[in-house]
Formats: sequence, C-alpha cells, structure tokens
Amino acid sequence: MLLSILIATGIVSAISAGAVLFLTRVYQKRVSMQRLVAIASGVLLATVFLELFPEVVENPFFSPLPFFSTVLASVLGFYGIEQVIHWHHCRGVHCPKKTHVVVNNLVGDGVHNFVDGILIGSAFLVSPAVGIATTIAVAAHEIPQELSDASILLYAGLSRTRVLVLNILFSLTAIGGAVAAYFFLQSIASLVPYFIAIAAGNFLYLALADLIPALHTERKRSEIVSHTLWLGAGVAVIGILSVFAG
Repeated sequence: MLLSILIATGIVSAISAGAVLFLTRVYQKRVSMQRLVAIASGVLLATVFLELFPEVVENPFFSPLPFFSTVLASVLGFYGIEQVIHWHHCRGVHCPKKTHVVVNNLVGDGVHNFVDGILIGSAFLVSPAVGIATTIAVAAHEIPQELSDASILLYAGLSRTRVLVLNILFSLTAIGGAVAAYFFLQSIASLVPYFIAIAAGNFLYLALADLIPALHTERKRSEIVSHTLWLGAGVAVIGILSVFAG
C-alpha cells in the first residue's frame, strides 16, 4: 500500500513538473508576464473559495472560529515575513527579484502540496479505487495551481531553470504528506484544517497584496480589459475543475 501511495504522489509531482516545464519554455514567446500574473491571481483566489474552503467544511475536524482565525493569522504572518525580508534585503531601495514574493509563494506551495499528499495517502487507506480517483482529481487541480506558482516565481525574477528546480523540490512535500498520512493519520487528521487554513491565507495574501496591485500599474485600456479577462480565465479554470473533477 505504501508503494502505491508513493507512486501516486510521484505521478502527481511529475505531471506538475511537466506543466511547469512547458510554461517556462513558452511564456516569453506567447504570453506576456502581466497576463500570467492576472491568471495566477484568478487561480489563487478561486482555489481558496472554490476548493480549499468547501473542502475543509466537509472535514469532521472543522471548527469555524479556529479555522478562520488561523486563516487571519496566516495572512498576518505572511505580511510579517514580507516586511522582515524587505527590512533585511531592501533597506528602502527597490528589490528587483521580489524576494518576499518568492518566499511566501514557496511556503504556501509546500503546505498545499503537503495537504494534497495527506489526501492521497488517506484515500488509498480507504481503498485502492478511492486512492486512484483522488489522485486523478488532485492531479487535475494541481496543473493550474503549479502553473500559477511558476508564473509568480517568473514574475518575481527567477530564471526558468530555478523555477523548475524549486517546483520539483517543493512538490516533494506531497510525498511527505502521503507518508505522514500512512503512518500517522490518526495523529495528524485533526491538523489538516489548519494546514488548509495556512495555505488559504497564503494564497489570499499573494493574490491581493502582491499580484493584483501589480496589475494596477497598467494604464492602457485594452491591456486592462485583457488582464481582467485573464484573471477571469484563472477563476473559470478552477471553477470548471471543481465541478467536473471535484
């Protein structure tokens, strides 16, 4: 059973890495960076409201006040991380590589992948059929999410090679979550809503504090309309997946 869980999470990680590799190959030629930022914003917001929140409400350990308090603490925590990074690395000058965006994105991506691993691992413990179905659903949702994460890292100034390497490294947290579910499911089950809360707070902060404000610098009407449509496309992708692959 453990081997099946590891294979499943490995396949999901490989699919995600393949999607990111595709993006890093074509983004400069076919899609402007601002449009990638717009669609990433839509994906992050839709993931919070159409995937993470509905998913956690169905969790038997969900309790509204502790959960949403953790979401709020997560938003404030990532704000604090951003301010510390600014203080240490910027000292009042422009930070060309947007280090705070990189750190916040990777932390959130790692937590989200860890939760995905827990979901896959716990599903296989129910039955192989449930495990396979869950793996397919997670993989379907993971592709736009990882494309969104890669877009954010590219926007932050990282090279395409570094984006791909970091994506692969942080996708391994899914394997950690799957192994934890296999060996310690009873111990960590009650913590799953709080992992989800941290990821939700991270996605909200990235979208609303870092990405969408970057779109406000555009003054050309046609580009503003284009960015709005791309943001809507990001929401639509997650919405469609939530309906058909949920």
